[in-house]
Amino acid sequence: MIFSRSSSNAISLIQEAIPKISKLIIIGGDGTINVAITALLKLDSHITIGIIPMGTVNNFAKHHNIPTKPKEAIDLICNSNKVHTVGIAVCNHSKPIISSLAFGNLTDISNEVRQSEKKYFGPLVYIYKGIKHIGHNKSFLVTYEFDKSNVRTLKTWFCLLTTTNSIGGIKYNDTNARGIYISILNNIKISKVVPYIWFMLTGKLQKSKSVTQESAYNVTIKSDSSYEINTRIDGDPSVSLPIYINYLDKYIHLIKP
Repeated sequence: MIFSRSSSNAISLIQEAIPKISKLIIIGGDGTINVAITALLKLDSHITIGIIPMGTVNNFAKHHNIPTKPKEAIDLICNSNKVHTVGIAVCNHSKPIISSLAFGNLTDISNEVRQSEKKYFGPLVYIYKGIKHIGHNKSFLVTYEFDKSNVRTLKTWFCLLTTTNSIGGIKYNDTNARGIYISILNNIKISKVVPYIWFMLTGKLQKSKSVTQESAYNVTIKSDSSYEINTRIDGDPSVSLPIYINYLDKYIHLIKP
């Protein structure tokens, strides 16, 4: 068993353990999986991993049909001999993206929601906070380069990059191609409040004309302003723009149904 109170120490301990073990079992959510995969990436290790989902969203586990009940997940690890290769993305050649990378206005909303508000108001509190952000001058000109050929500069209010076409087990993109899914919420005004609320309620980004969608294996993102734009990777604060992201197909050896 490996325990640690810091990500950096956990990565070091996992790296030390890898040569001595045949499988690595990760207990946690997307953030914990990210820490473990960071260690594997540093070693370029393809050791088989199993997951016991214990996070808040468990997007990675849900997408790969891994049971979210601990006993069922343990039974799968102990009794299954099926190992599948699955893809991940990597930011700036060193930081894995297991599930998602996001930046922009919406990444700040969850930080503003208090636990007591969630308990009392439920999901409606996110809609309220989201509407409060409409009209704030928090959109930025950002240049995107997809697969080193398609270049677009967009006034970005929120950008979401994912390694799957679903978030929290909910499919939000109809594309089934391999690679990175990119959804860019264009500058939101009062006139677009209805499609924005629809997005907040359903997560169906493809239904809104306010959203630009792309898919690619390589993405370069640069800010055209002097304002620092920070990202969140798998739910945790991470690097700031500019960033380069590439997709590693069939990189992770995963025990899954």
